[in-house]
Amino acid sequence: METAQTEAIAVLTEIDQTEASSQLKIPEKSEILTLAEIQEKYPQQWVLIAYTEEDEYLNVIRGEVLAYSPDRDKIDDYLPYTKGKAVAIEYTGPIPETIGIWM
Repeated sequence: METAQTEAIAVLTEIDQTEASSQLKIPEKSEILTLAEIQEKYPQQWVLIAYTEEDEYLNVIRGEVLAYSPDRDKIDDYLPYTKGKAVAIEYTGPIPETIGIWM
């Protein structure tokens, strides 16, 4: 009985790890892209960008995508691994009218 329970826990742990890794993705190739290229390459994703250029209003012009996910929380969880880098988080899809934005 204990062996079956141990096996069940191992399977559930593996499923949890697979699900978690499928939500946060790290690009295979490191490259500097413009914000327009990032939006095209990663549609409807939260994108963590180590920016290399910004405009006078602090908007990202170009940078390297460090991670992306449809789940904003997964991006937030990855932030501690970016220590020392200038980063920004952008959403690449349309923002629904039902969501309020604080500026």
